[in-house]
Amino acid sequence: MTLQPGETLDIGRDRSCDLVLEDRLVSRVQAVLYYGDAWYVADRESGNGTFLNGERIEIAQLPEAGLLSFGDEHGPSLRFAHEGQASAADWNRHPAAGEPGVPSVPVSVWVGGVEHQFETGSTVLLGSGEHCDVRLAGDGVLFEHALLRDDGGWSVNAIGSSWPVRPDGASADVSLIGDGCQLWFGDQAGGQWVEFAPSFSTHTDSTTARPIAGEAPSIPETDFEATSLAGAFPQAYRGHQQHLVDQGDVAHSFIIGSASDCGYPLADILVSRQHARVTERGDSFEIVDLDSLNGTFINGELITRRRLYEGDLLTIGHNDFVRVGNALVRLREASPESGGLEVHGLNFVLPDGKRLLDNVSLTARRGTLTAVVGPSGAGKSTFGRMITGGSVPTGGIVKFDGFDVHRSYSIVRSRIGLVPQEDVLHWQLGLKRALGYAATLRLAATAARAERQAKVRQVIAQLGLDGHEHTRISKLSGGQRKRSSVALELLTEPSLLVLDEPTSGLDPALDRQVMLTLRELADGDRAVVVVTHSVAYLSLCDQILVLAPGGKPVYVGPVEELAAFFGTDDWAEIFAQIAAYPEESHARYELSAPPAPAVSHDVTPHATTQKASRGGASALTQFVTLAIRQAHLLIADRGYLAFLLALPVVLGLLSLVVPGEAGFTETDPTKLDTMGEPSQILSLLMIGACFMGASVSIRELVAERPIFLRERAVGLSVWAYVMAKIVVLGAMTWFSAAVTVAIVLWGKTPPEDWVVIPDARIELYIAVGMTAFVSMLVGLCISAFVRSSDQTMPVLIVMLMAQLVLHGGIIPVTGRAGLDQLSWLMPARWGFAAGASGMGLRDLVPSIDEDWLWEHEAFQWILAIGVLLVMSALLIVVIYGQLRGKKKLL
Repeated sequence: MTLQPGETLDIGRDRSCDLVLEDRLVSRVQAVLYYGDAWYVADRESGNGTFLNGERIEIAQLPEAGLLSFGDEHGPSLRFAHEGQASAADWNRHPAAGEPGVPSVPVSVWVGGVEHQFETGSTVLLGSGEHCDVRLAGDGVLFEHALLRDDGGWSVNAIGSSWPVRPDGASADVSLIGDGCQLWFGDQAGGQWVEFAPSFSTHTDSTTARPIAGEAPSIPETDFEATSLAGAFPQAYRGHQQHLVDQGDVAHSFIIGSASDCGYPLADILVSRQHARVTERGDSFEIVDLDSLNGTFINGELITRRRLYEGDLLTIGHNDFVRVGNALVRLREASPESGGLEVHGLNFVLPDGKRLLDNVSLTARRGTLTAVVGPSGAGKSTFGRMITGGSVPTGGIVKFDGFDVHRSYSIVRSRIGLVPQEDVLHWQLGLKRALGYAATLRLAATAARAERQAKVRQVIAQLGLDGHEHTRISKLSGGQRKRSSVALELLTEPSLLVLDEPTSGLDPALDRQVMLTLRELADGDRAVVVVTHSVAYLSLCDQILVLAPGGKPVYVGPVEELAAFFGTDDWAEIFAQIAAYPEESHARYELSAPPAPAVSHDVTPHATTQKASRGGASALTQFVTLAIRQAHLLIADRGYLAFLLALPVVLGLLSLVVPGEAGFTETDPTKLDTMGEPSQILSLLMIGACFMGASVSIRELVAERPIFLRERAVGLSVWAYVMAKIVVLGAMTWFSAAVTVAIVLWGKTPPEDWVVIPDARIELYIAVGMTAFVSMLVGLCISAFVRSSDQTMPVLIVMLMAQLVLHGGIIPVTGRAGLDQLSWLMPARWGFAAGASGMGLRDLVPSIDEDWLWEHEAFQWILAIGVLLVMSALLIVVIYGQLRGKKKLL
């Protein structure tokens, strides 16, 4: 290819570019070559960068000759030279000096009995990452471990400091293949062997689909991705091989799992080390689940042992295998156009008859970015809720990868990522720590700590957040916080990513940055759906769904055809038109819309909604993780922590202002001003305990409700969540009670009499601690019911005033109809009764009311503490029930 001055060369993945590079590392519009006073190359704000002779550039003058790489310094490359220096651009190959052309022998890479074949001139990435051409599952394998390159001969080049090891124990950053070699990747104990050998197959530009088990029927060959430059013969891209792997001579029974020694290893975070056993038995395969964490499914049903027959679908983690003839093959490779989001005739009507969605249909394949736009009241967020399984439609069906999203949610939930409008990371934590907790909660319990940390580093780098690992979420910019929320979802490698108003509140520059990020994510073989009111950068989308008020679809199609359909490209005009005439706009669309595509084969079992599958971390692991996270949240918010630590000290000191020297001992009845000292101190202790307990918890649940709802949707145990809150906040409450009681006993005379425990001070502490603990549960209960944090303060004030009036130490309640019975619901009433009966308050203050709960008897103390324990149990059940019933996020 020869460029003349005045000509330009646009380079990227988009089909409109002059040079189309179909590689995941390359942006839709990557770079441009142009002539000014000399030849220049300019990066077009690509996601992964443009490199000139290994140096990342924004804009640079081209030297006499050199190499341009796109997406990565080892990525797809273009060799160039000024007129007279070299003949033609050389795509993705680097011949040895003086050697024309490229070697004629392809190469085969064998991993765990599986062959991967690559053509001459390819650059192949090996590692544990999903985007790698050859995925390795051994322990210690890096995300991007090595490159297999053809530089006049095949060689393996280490990317990091972990060099592959030869059989003789030697290691090197570059290893020549020669006539064939074996290299060890990863840790000495848990890595795996990879074999490289020249391949002398006869085909040159295609690969053949082959099964993982059995003999496959004839499957048409698929063209290998390639491009041509004028004046040069076609050269292959870096191989994203499309063939299906073969077990060859592997025994009739083999294991599928993430361990490198499995017969068929899968580098999937949802796959257990030994996940399932496949055994050929005549005309079927017997599938046995090996007690895997996330389960094995056949046709959408969780199984332990079952036969797999013709046409059946086997699902393991993110991987779908289909029985075709006498073979077991990957569904995506047997049917490349399969998968993606399919919405057919979606309707949603409220009980009062109001329609929010009206016959909405949409198909979004992997690798596409779809925007859902419309004026207010168009049902955009409702649509987002429906396609993610958050709400059940009243009509129609939503499928992803062939599974009914609502009937098989236990399978598809790990494939769907949802980024709500609210931030779903705790603002008090650093980015890496917040993602680390999420990784522990979401990833399989079998995932080692190093694996989880590697995954966190990967998503941080993937979203361009390097350098912000230890930055608090609250200190990140709006765009960075939104990308952090996206990084959270990428931990589980979802195939469908749905975002609700991701650019809300962002300036135009950050708006563009977020949309470019979504474009890159879609290019990574995901279906990305963005619900948005912003129309500034919709040109980055592959298609747009426009909804009118009432959830009526008025346009579904490419961005470039929208102006012709509406007669204008002014979005204000379009929105005004469809808002004023929703019925007419919908009818016009219905007349012009192409026939809806056929519904894909339904792999959902004909049964009721599936129960949640085994998945993610165990309930115990979740409890421990959540408890540690809760402790870190308390510590990280230094201002709030200072308040919590100072509160018991202040309340203890205030109790000391009660006049008198008797403390909790018998008072002098002749001194009227100090005669009620024990009762007054005890009242202050109990009201203070109620305040300490409620204040530590009353905003906990409502403040992080979006986080809880998202975590619950991906497998969070509600019991683990509730108990972690109770344990950590309860510990804080008991500590505060201890500080307050210690200060009071230091400044006042301790009680002398006891009824159950032979230490009156311990009895008093238990009474105060139980009152504070139950009040903490009351605060959590309030937090579970209110709709916003703003509503908590008025409720807290009413709750404290009720304790003050009805606890019985200041205003008599015994024998007063209605008031007496109402006081039984107050924690302070029973806490005061426990304290009064324990120290014998009626004997210490003869003038006090004769309340039968205050008698100096063991029964009264045990009854009061027992009632507080029953209150605790009931409140825990109520909190759990309320949280369990909350499901909506969008």
